[in-house]
Amino acid sequence: MKLNDILLTKKSVFKLLIITFLLLLVPFITMQFSDEVNWTVGDFIVAGVLLTFFGYLYKVLSKISNHKSTNVIIGVVLIGAFLLIWLSLI
Repeated sequence: MKLNDILLTKKSVFKLLIITFLLLLVPFITMQFSDEVNWTVGDFIVAGVLLTFFGYLYKVLSKISNHKSTNVIIGVVLIGAFLLIWLSLI
């Protein structure tokens, strides 16, 4: 498989960025109604970079593998890695 076959299209990357933005709206809206969530700009930047990176990585790895079971395993491993990094930053 060539590198050009693995890279994602602009439309796919745009969808990934929209999903990341929508996920980041959850803590932003929650901050408006509760004092328990207190994120800084740096928190939003780190969360955005991590979500975008792991989302892109999942898209690329799942494009390489066409098996649904392998894609599920890839997703679980990447979610675990994301949570491990996120929890170590808290």
